[in-house]
Amino acid sequence: MGIIYQIVCNITGEIYIGSTMRALSYRMYQHKGKDNSCCSKQILDRGDYTVNLLQRNNLNGFELRKVEQHCIDTTQNCINQKRAHNTKEQKKEMKRQYKIKNKDKVKEHNRRYREKHREKIKENREKLNEYTRQLYHYQNSWGGDKRYNNNLLCIDVDLFRV
Repeated sequence: MGIIYQIVCNITGEIYIGSTMRALSYRMYQHKGKDNSCCSKQILDRGDYTVNLLQRNNLNGFELRKVEQHCIDTTQNCINQKRAHNTKEQKKEMKRQYKIKNKDKVKEHNRRYREKHREKIKENREKLNEYTRQLYHYQNSWGGDKRYNNNLLCIDVDLFRV
């Protein structure tokens, strides 16, 4: 069972929203732990806060995080710094931004990877070249270059269906 909760600071009005598939008491124990680097820590450190149960549902972890993210997006004074859920487009954009921001780091990582896996890359390149040659020969066996009209690969197979 999934739970979406909020921790409200009674001093500043700041709100942290979270979700858990475990008991809320256990999740609060984790928030209060010394290893907590979550932004909820600043509310808990002040000592004057209220924990409210927003939702109890039967969603799986993925769906639960989507609902949690909706609560985060629609709550004022929410201090959550990390998103609970990202769409594919958001993930793609985050990856693109990371590559731009860390261009040199990514370049160096790729260089080291290529250096470390040189033989495997060479082997895969040879396999791809061989596959391309086989594909070319196969396609030519069906009537030559596809760019010309006299080619069996250009015939619509639906013409032969009854």
